[in-house]
Amino acid sequence: MRGGIDHLVVVVVYADSLAQCPTLDCLQTLDAGQRERMHLYVYINGRVDLRPELQSRFGGGFGRVSLAYDGRNRGIVYAYRQAILEAGPGVQWITLLDQDSRFDARLFAWREGEDLAPDPLVVALAPVVRDARGGRQVSPFRVFLGRALPFSAPRGFPVCINSMTTFRAAFLVRLAPSFPVGFFLDAFDVWLFHQMYRQGVGLRIMADQIVEQALSLSDAPPDEVFWAREVMALINSTKISPAFLPLAAARFSWRLVRVSWREKTLRYLHLMQNYRQYRHLIRELSL
Repeated sequence: MRGGIDHLVVVVVYADSLAQCPTLDCLQTLDAGQRERMHLYVYINGRVDLRPELQSRFGGGFGRVSLAYDGRNRGIVYAYRQAILEAGPGVQWITLLDQDSRFDARLFAWREGEDLAPDPLVVALAPVVRDARGGRQVSPFRVFLGRALPFSAPRGFPVCINSMTTFRAAFLVRLAPSFPVGFFLDAFDVWLFHQMYRQGVGLRIMADQIVEQALSLSDAPPDEVFWAREVMALINSTKISPAFLPLAAARFSWRLVRVSWREKTLRYLHLMQNYRQYRHLIRELSL
């Protein structure tokens, strides 16, 4: 497709200020030809309704702009599903983005030839992603029995983090109604690529495209939401595949012990309290 809007770009925002959203800055640096073919969909999960500022900043810069606000913060999966289900009939590609990614026009360089993935069984295109702070590679990787392994590992199925991955629209539109919105932030990428693995479709890694992602969860404080999400990660891992349960349980137990030792307290070992916090989080998310 050479003309018209055929590329949905979804950005999920949690911040209270656009100054905290480098993804939006990067999108503005794309050339006019790239932006004209994009439908920019910004879903605001934060406490502040940024739609007026976004409309002023992006209103005329893209082929189409959609802005949604949900102060309840029902999670990134809910936002992705909402945006994808509203995709127009002409959309051929969907790129998922978080608010804290850094990239340039090369991320979309494949558009110049549009032959990067001629094989219809290739439904996802992904760059190499590195942690913006430590520089370590965080995507792609492989998952075997619920454990993340280096991408070069001989076992497991390939997974890329959601942010900065581009999918064939037909694949995501078909799958979106079954998105597990209860996954909130954690493990959705594993669920999504496990679905691809089960369906026998694949991805192509753009090894020459290296971009940065700020991992906002890597240093999260061990508060009530932290442990609610740890329980959520344990439950969601088992939902992806029962075979994930042993390693997921071991990971959860190790994090309980490690944080309890670091904080010099036993209160984190109260499993029923952790589970109640998880149930409270689910109710807060209105899921």
